[in-house]
Amino acid sequence: MANHPANARVVHELRRLATLMEIAGENPFRIRAIKAGADAIDELEHPVAVIAADPEMLKTVPGIGSGIATLIQEILETGTTSAIEELADRTPAGLIDVVSIPGIGAKTAAKLHDLVGVGDLATLETALASGKIAETSGLGPKLAEKLRVGLDVISRRSTRTPITIAEPIAHEISKKLLDRIGRTKYKVQKTGSVRRWEETVDDVNLITTAPLGLIAEHAADVGIENPVVESYAVTGTWLGGIAVVVIASSSETWGTDLLRTTGPVAHLDLLGEGATRPFASEKALYASLGLPYIGPEFRQGLSELDKARSGELEQIIGMQDIRGEIHCHTTWSDGQQSIGEMAWAAKRNGYHYLGISDHSHSLGVANGLDRARLISQRDEIRAVSEKMKFPLLCGSEVEVKRDGSLDFDDATLHDLDVVIAATHSGLTSPRAELMKRVDVALSGGRVDLLAHPSGRLVGRREPGDFDWPALYAMAAERGVALEINADPARLDLNGEHARDAIEAGCMIAINCDAHSSRGFSVLDNGIMAARRGYVPRDRVLNTWPIERLREWLANPETRARS
Repeated sequence: MANHPANARVVHELRRLATLMEIAGENPFRIRAIKAGADAIDELEHPVAVIAADPEMLKTVPGIGSGIATLIQEILETGTTSAIEELADRTPAGLIDVVSIPGIGAKTAAKLHDLVGVGDLATLETALASGKIAETSGLGPKLAEKLRVGLDVISRRSTRTPITIAEPIAHEISKKLLDRIGRTKYKVQKTGSVRRWEETVDDVNLITTAPLGLIAEHAADVGIENPVVESYAVTGTWLGGIAVVVIASSSETWGTDLLRTTGPVAHLDLLGEGATRPFASEKALYASLGLPYIGPEFRQGLSELDKARSGELEQIIGMQDIRGEIHCHTTWSDGQQSIGEMAWAAKRNGYHYLGISDHSHSLGVANGLDRARLISQRDEIRAVSEKMKFPLLCGSEVEVKRDGSLDFDDATLHDLDVVIAATHSGLTSPRAELMKRVDVALSGGRVDLLAHPSGRLVGRREPGDFDWPALYAMAAERGVALEINADPARLDLNGEHARDAIEAGCMIAINCDAHSSRGFSVLDNGIMAARRGYVPRDRVLNTWPIERLREWLANPETRARS
């Protein structure tokens, strides 16, 4: 996923164009080329704008030809592409929102437009209410019901921006502003919900000691559009999207203003009147209240003051505590790099070990492994591990079937170093069915880790309706760890769930679920979710040395509660 805001904008516009072309019935080869270009930019480790400064260099990126390079240049210069505007004359842009409905593709959206005049979500709702869709040949009652359910899902989706998009935007704006106004002369810092690493945010808040007029002068240079200078802040939008607010402060009151704007109100209420006195630094302000410094992610208006006084916050996991990961994918299933390449990437990342856990055979869309391929892969894993002198665990992300049974028999599971159970389908089932499914899957002492437990895909798929207290108790009693999946598409468990899981006695593993070497770069998402959940480092499996981890994995009967 694109970590640079400009990259994210290019990816968004290219995919938007491809979707409109699909709806309009354009050349499928051209559509595939545009999608491939979007994927190529999404995988870049560097800002595309830097590469695009040399048009010939841009064409050397795999998946980027001359035509796609021209589109990218146009998006970087204007924020969009004229091809989208041309298509809008024939295809309502609002149909993109229709395609965002779960299970609705471009061809169905086109049929809805051609047969009953659907052009956006509002006209879709009208067509459903009138009965046109159910009564129209080629559409029908089944599609109508599917659309009703899908619209209900969309209505529950947050309009807030995911932190994985907002935080890079805040970082880029801060960096570019400092480059222009002078790093040694002024301060610029992210604040608000972005600084607290909330899961989603309303806007990007920054705070600065620079004059607001100077900020407004450079706003366009850093991507802030339509800047307005107010008495206390400069407001605008980033590339026409998320709202940006740059708040005024001074060196003398920096600490107090930073604390106040970071919030939340519930944390400030815990601190009381003492938090309103002017201080130049947050550390000095906390010290004046008899408290150690409390990191922004811990400020939730809960028990953070008591945890700070007791020293408990010092035991919370940090990036430096991770020794390895136990959930990643290779070209054996749906990964993009070989076992050796993933192992070398992990080693370069400072890891001491890595678990290879490709999908099992029931997940055919991911090229899952059957028993014969799993055995062959195990031989390669051991050979690579020996050659590199780097511990690699033989694992599998084993699909949980609708009845709760696992994709491999007990003998096959027993031969694996780590068994990761995962559910990728059937998540709309009633709660009782979902819980029975998990109950069966976690029985028998065969599962070590439950991957991305809620099953959600941020903005695309709702989480399953699990009975969370019951699930935590089940996992704790059976010695099954729960995963915090750092993939920006998942962020699962989130901070709130992680906190409740820890209080219930669960163990945790934090994984990137990497499908390429670049996938390891999103670990901070998982770490921050764990920190917001007050997860102690010793309760995270992959903070342990490999010897301790192997012992835990090999003895499920000793880790389960009696």
